Order: sequence, then C-alpha cells, then structure tokens
Amino acid sequence: MSIDVLQRSPSASTDETHLASVTLARCITQVEGTSPKFELCPGVLETRWYAQLGIPALAYGAGRLDVSHGPDEFIDEPAMRRCAAVYALFVGELLR
Repeated sequence: MSIDVLQRSPSASTDETHLASVTLARCITQVEGTSPKFELCPGVLETRWYAQLGIPALAYGAGRLDVSHGPDEFIDEPAMRRCAAVYALFVGELLR
C-alpha cells in the first residue's frame, strides 16, 4: 500500500484575543444578537497559509458546518444578508 501526499501543512488558528478575532466577534454579536463560538474548522482552509506568515485569519460565513460541502449544502437568503452585514461592519471597524 502506498500513500501519495497531495498537501501537507501544519494546523493553524488565530487566538480569540487577537484584535481581528475580538472585532469580528463584536460585529457578529451586533448583527446576530448572540456571541459567536470560536471553533477549529475540521476541513482544509487557506487560513493556514496566512498563519504561517503571521497574518491573522478567520473563517466566517452564513452556511452551517453540519451541511457544508455535502449533497445537502444550502444557505438561506436572510443568513447571507446578515453575513454580508457582518463583513461590512468588520471592514469598517478595521479601517478606522
């Protein structure tokens, strides 16, 4: 048996106390009305490449992790609009 390694990269995360994390959490809370829960993604994200360069990176979206990238994946329009509002607030906060 042989294994071909197609990608190899260390795991990565941005600390919850980092300015980017705190700012994103505040924006999510403002739009959604509840505080977000930080968790590690079980998949492979590009955020790991940024982390290796010391650049904070977070993944946030409107879809549900339990159905993401599968045959039953979906997103509803109100969730997409709230996500867009979070992104707009986040960018506004970072550009101050």
